[in-house]
Amino acid sequence: MVFRRVLNFTAKEAKQPFTLMIFTQPETKPYILYNDLFPVAWKVITFNDSSSHASVVFEMNLKAFVSHKTQGNVVRAATSKDVSEGQSVSVVMAGNLDAPIFKESSGVAVPGATVHIENNTGSFQSLGLMISGTPAVLFPNVGPENNVEIKMSPKIYLAVNQTHFEAGGIIRSHPNTVSCIDLSTFHKDSVDVAVGQDENGFWTITTN
Repeated sequence: MVFRRVLNFTAKEAKQPFTLMIFTQPETKPYILYNDLFPVAWKVITFNDSSSHASVVFEMNLKAFVSHKTQGNVVRAATSKDVSEGQSVSVVMAGNLDAPIFKESSGVAVPGATVHIENNTGSFQSLGLMISGTPAVLFPNVGPENNVEIKMSPKIYLAVNQTHFEAGGIIRSHPNTVSCIDLSTFHKDSVDVAVGQDENGFWTITTN
């Protein structure tokens, strides 16, 4: 199950064609150029006129998990369960197996981009969340009858450039403007993004 947002882009009052580059990692630093290493864009969209539209889907696969004992920085999942944002799940012991398992929680669903995990095993457990198969956060030694809430803040970085780029091309010029969007602040399935120019010709990125 997933965290999912549909991003609907519209070229609004753009006076010339432009390329919109979408980054998913902050360390790409779109404003900084490197001698032999360039930022990697997740998506590249070319808009030819002010009436152009495009949509992309941003998804993260989510799994709540109970961790084995860790060695160094290694985290291994003893058991896991697919979850969606806003879901509440409970960890219990599986009868005579003496092993933790997940089940649906009777608790109230939590708002926004949050996953709620209840420890009902009667013992200490290390609870966490995996994003797209990689452990993203771990709460070690959560006590019996205690809960954790994991708040996600997935961000995308939008860069507007008047230079035309093809997918797989090398970014060799500074973008005209860069904007960061925290997708967790939009509590709906789709986000509308308008890209255009103001009366002075400066590029703008607005969301709704």
